[in-house]
Amino acid sequence: MRSIVFSALLLFATPTLPADGPRLLLAGGALPVCSSANARHCLAGKTPGAAPLANGYRLDSAGIKRVAAGGWLPSRQRIGKRVVATLGRWHQRAGEVDFAAANVGDALTKSSEQDADLWAGLAEFERARVLDALQRAPQAEVVALDDSDADSGAVVFRELVAMARQVSGRQRPHLLLSTASSRDPFDAIAFYTSVFEQAGAEVRWLPLDHALRTAQIDRDSDCDHLDHLRGTLLAAHDRDRLYPVRASELRAACRAPEELAAAIRWADGVFLNGGDQSFTRAAWFTPDGKAPSAELQLLLQRLDAGTLVLGGSSAGTAVQSARPAATPPVMIISGAALPSTAATALTGLPPDPDCRPADSCSGIDPDALLYHPGGGLGSFPFGVLDTHFSNRGREYRLARLLLDTGSALGVGIDETTALRLDRRGDSWQGRVIGQGGVSVLTRLDAQRLLRRNYRSGSRLSLPLPAPTTYACEAKSDVDKVSGTVLADSQDLRQFIDAVGVQAHPLVLTQADRREPAGTLCSVDAGLAQLWDFTPVQK
Repeated sequence: MRSIVFSALLLFATPTLPADGPRLLLAGGALPVCSSANARHCLAGKTPGAAPLANGYRLDSAGIKRVAAGGWLPSRQRIGKRVVATLGRWHQRAGEVDFAAANVGDALTKSSEQDADLWAGLAEFERARVLDALQRAPQAEVVALDDSDADSGAVVFRELVAMARQVSGRQRPHLLLSTASSRDPFDAIAFYTSVFEQAGAEVRWLPLDHALRTAQIDRDSDCDHLDHLRGTLLAAHDRDRLYPVRASELRAACRAPEELAAAIRWADGVFLNGGDQSFTRAAWFTPDGKAPSAELQLLLQRLDAGTLVLGGSSAGTAVQSARPAATPPVMIISGAALPSTAATALTGLPPDPDCRPADSCSGIDPDALLYHPGGGLGSFPFGVLDTHFSNRGREYRLARLLLDTGSALGVGIDETTALRLDRRGDSWQGRVIGQGGVSVLTRLDAQRLLRRNYRSGSRLSLPLPAPTTYACEAKSDVDKVSGTVLADSQDLRQFIDAVGVQAHPLVLTQADRREPAGTLCSVDAGLAQLWDFTPVQK
């Protein structure tokens, strides 16, 4: 009887709100919760269970055969054969052994320094190929959401469920989980399912990834080869062996795509996970990447009608950037905190960040500032979204992207932080949730930006008012703020926040590079910063 009364009270506590349009929850990534793999975010004295096995890989004859079976680039076939021989020597010496990925170098050193050097010289995606073939059956991570500490991302997950409850009126709203951002789309399913169930939702997984979308070109033949396609497209191999039930769900959805539409109609909320936004975009667009898929069109229709909420974290946020209705549409793909070049358009998948050792960069600099000129999913209509923002010093790369592409607005969201947006009439009302902040960069003209930062609990409204005319005071010796900043760190945020009303030059450093990055000053009574890239007159 008590549980019935509690359920009734809960329904009255979260009344259905009139649907006035889309509701988004855009998280900046790094949303840790108390779990058996992350006990440091548990409340004192709480232990959700034994940590997952550290030795997640097994060296045996069957695994070595899988390494030899394929997946190596044509130009790296000889390297692949050397790796197989190296694993064979390790197996001959040690027998069947369970190991952790971090221990491979030390183990191979016992065979020879050459074997260890070979492993260290592989590209990251090549090492992943080997480890995929040797991976043991994964062990479930035990989640204890209620035992998460104040610095965790638990508040963000609960917020999305609360939003879905508001639009549906259900005590346990329906939450659809998309893991298409991951190299391995099966790996994160159990974790997120547990998180959202404990946050109060009924959860289903959406069987959709880039491999399935590519297979739609020829369903009759390619739906049986999703594992191979996944290896080719995402560099994730042998996943069917480890996740046979989920792989079967994906094949069924490939053969009967109406199941995807049915799942979207079932949902009150959709969550897009982190990883690589290029993978997510490819999954939700037609195989040629030019048009929204039928599933994306349905999702956006329900979002616009206010009957579904959409959340994402990291790549799942970045992929929501504006589509062709914006001028111009831009979705950031990747780029170092101090990009090596001006923004470069890329319509296909980017090269692996560690492509140089395998000579597989296809002429593209992996440190370049890359963007998709067709934009993202379009659920965020105002411009570009970036994540892990101040934590990785990404203020400059977003500024450069806006200036190089002509985009009007960019929003950068910190880790363990989310921006909730609710459309009310012609405006979107925003609230910052979590531990960090949200930065909004507005392009004033071809060389100047205005930057505003909103801390946790702050509210904002989009679109922003028309920019006012701003100018920095002339530089003088009074301003003592240091202008040389390490690019890929939180030092950039601290520098921007600290500048005074006088123009102060910024110089960014990273590795052996040192680059002038415009001048900054505080404007609008200290509530904003003007970032000016006007060339210095000599």
